[in-house]
Amino acid sequence: NIDEPFVNGQTLGTLDLPAGNYIVMGKLWLDNQDSTSGRAIRCSMKKGAEEIDRGKSGLAVNGGRSPDEQVMTLIGGTELSTASRVALSCDVYNGGPETPATPPNARWTRLTAIRVEDLTRQTR
Repeated sequence: NIDEPFVNGQTLGTLDLPAGNYIVMGKLWLDNQDSTSGRAIRCSMKKGAEEIDRGKSGLAVNGGRSPDEQVMTLIGGTELSTASRVALSCDVYNGGPETPATPPNARWTRLTAIRVEDLTRQTR
């Protein structure tokens, strides 16, 4: 886990799991350090190339009236036929990935998994 500015696509946290069915939860604290521009942050939690969950958050200008800090939570189910790694990563995203001069911080990243007997998923 990192506690510093991140670059696009950087893995912010991982969790190695044995084969089985899991409910996986990810949480991280995002902080915009830029005092001139807000940031859109897009995060995803994946098992290899398979996306388990994703989220997007808008962070205001650092020191402005709106929140420039937010907690993002991701949750989803996954079936692992073999031992696998779940990873959480984020991008600064404003219509496409961008690399700001002052990147946001990611802190206190946590990944937690609960093993379950059966897993039923529905997406809409």
